Amino acid sequence: MEKISQHPLNFKPFYEVMVAYSLEASHFVIHFELKAPKLFYSEEFSKDSYSNWKLWEYDVAEVFLTKDPNNGYLELQVSPLAQKLAVLIKRPREDYDIYPNFTGLATAEVTKSGFNATFHVPLSEIPGEGSAIFGNLTACLGAFGEQSYFSLIDHPSGEPDFHRPDLFKKLV
Repeated sequence: MEKISQHPLNFKPFYEVMVAYSLEASHFVIHFELKAPKLFYSEEFSKDSYSNWKLWEYDVAEVFLTKDPNNGYLELQVSPLAQKLAVLIKRPREDYDIYPNFTGLATAEVTKSGFNATFHVPLSEIPGEGSAIFGNLTACLGAFGEQSYFSLIDHPSGEPDFHRPDLFKKLV
């Protein structure tokens, strides 16, 4: 597993996020281990749908995936309680659609030190053409307004912004 970095504006040494990812026959699999002394979640979100708008205001593991960073990406989130969100982003913050019929799998389980999360993303549902996969693997931990942000890729200074396909890393 690889430790992903915390954004310097939100540094809290008691949080830690580890991630591993791999390409399987028909899926891209991402596994997170998130350590936090206290989990922040809401039981008001559904566990049966990928339509949980504003889930990111609580603890989440997130993935941003595309085969072409210039033509949209898939954003997936899962909370410690296995509540999920799937969004197809055409243009960040301008053109996007909730994707309630996502056929992949996002799971999570609470652990003694935080929570673990796993995503099984069908290759056919990652936007774009080709065999390369680009993206970012991220997490938000802590109470809303006081969250710490984690990212596989380094971002320029300033406020955390994961909706930067121009900075996505080639994962496979």
